[in-house]
Amino acid sequence: MLKLTGASLATFGLAGCSGNGSTDDGGSTPTETDSSIDTPTPGDESTDLSDVSIDYWNTVNVQSRKAKAVSQALVSAFTTNTGAEVNMNWTGYGGVIGAKWKTSFSQGNYPVLYDSTSAWDGQFQEWIHPFSEYQDQFSDDFLSAIEWYTPLAKEQWNGFGKDVIYEVPLGFSVQVPFVARMDHFDEAGLSRDRFPPKDYDDLIDIATTLQNDGPGEYGYQIHGTKFDAFDARAPTLVSDVGGEEGTFLNDDWSDTYWDNEAYKTGVRRWVEIFTEHELSGPGTPTHDDESMVQEIVSGRCSMTGGDFLNHPNFLDAAPEMMANGDIQWGAMWQGGTSDTPSAGFIRPLTFGITKPPEGADSAEWEKQQQAAIELIKYFTSKSNQRALFENFGLMPIRDDVWSDLPSKSHNVYGAAKTMAENTEMLWEAHPATVSMQYNVPGPELQKALKGQISPAQACDNVAETIRNDFL
Repeated sequence: MLKLTGASLATFGLAGCSGNGSTDDGGSTPTETDSSIDTPTPGDESTDLSDVSIDYWNTVNVQSRKAKAVSQALVSAFTTNTGAEVNMNWTGYGGVIGAKWKTSFSQGNYPVLYDSTSAWDGQFQEWIHPFSEYQDQFSDDFLSAIEWYTPLAKEQWNGFGKDVIYEVPLGFSVQVPFVARMDHFDEAGLSRDRFPPKDYDDLIDIATTLQNDGPGEYGYQIHGTKFDAFDARAPTLVSDVGGEEGTFLNDDWSDTYWDNEAYKTGVRRWVEIFTEHELSGPGTPTHDDESMVQEIVSGRCSMTGGDFLNHPNFLDAAPEMMANGDIQWGAMWQGGTSDTPSAGFIRPLTFGITKPPEGADSAEWEKQQQAAIELIKYFTSKSNQRALFENFGLMPIRDDVWSDLPSKSHNVYGAAKTMAENTEMLWEAHPATVSMQYNVPGPELQKALKGQISPAQACDNVAETIRNDFL
């Protein structure tokens, strides 16, 4: 079995969704900065698949160089142990968000195995072999460990029918936590116990004190780029007000919530952080969440709405501040006025296994599907799940390893676990989710940040476009 040493894996990363999905590995080789990382090992499965070759499109590699290294290692271990051949396509999010994947799928040119963000994959529903139809091939331990997630997954896909799970979960991020400079809290005369903020008013009070009395230029940075405007903090402020009515669509996907009171209040609060309270920098309308890493590390910004996917970046850029707790993660508060208050949204990264394309040899494709199942087991084994956060920036999908995650001064595990336990919302896997989430809200929210329209008008404009163009 292939062993990976911590020193061989890089902790430099690219997180968030505003990038182009590049997998360029240029530049100097980063060094390992967290010696507590478990050594990834393949699962226990060892099946003879020496006559099988599968195509696998891997997007999770763009999370960081480390994610790509671990993906490569697990695939290599799988091929060594089983004799199978795996043809990798190191793709990026751009292919899923854009037309490339959809065009390939519609032409019958697609892999037997892929990984992606589940909310984006409703566009591929007709080609996906539902996990519900082969989940009995996974261990009872694994199925029990994802039992907390299965009702959420069914709800995410319920526009295609009740009680069907389409993809196998690997891990997830929770949108979005706080990240802050605790030494700035000290200098501003704030107790570290004030972090994270308990509600919106507390957020404004803390950020104002940090900006006025602390060493940073800005107390709380928000992100306004097209891909981050409704991806990093705005949705959590909406769910804080509306709970389940802070999702994009209603239960049967016949209407949108975008012009309800939860959206108008949450979006207004988000915009006013910049326009009224002036706690975010002048470049906010074009600010992306990746930039926050250097701004927090440099001390320019004292607190921001982070992304757990940036955790490997912080480990690389500021190992000492992470180790001594000067940089800390904090959970979003659980608010909500509905029956299902939520501390944000769960964003799962999942594996999909496909149905045979037209003209394919069904028996051969079935063998390839079996090989894909066995490869997924390597990624979802307990040992790899324990190391998933350090390797991929993803919270492990298996809740039977959550208690094994170490206590850290930077509190990334504690924040992620708290949010996961208090979050019951996933974005819908509607066929047009990508377009609805990334093409429609961003420009309207940017106009609101620039003072060109009111936050309420931005919400009305988004709702009108979604109803006219997608529903």
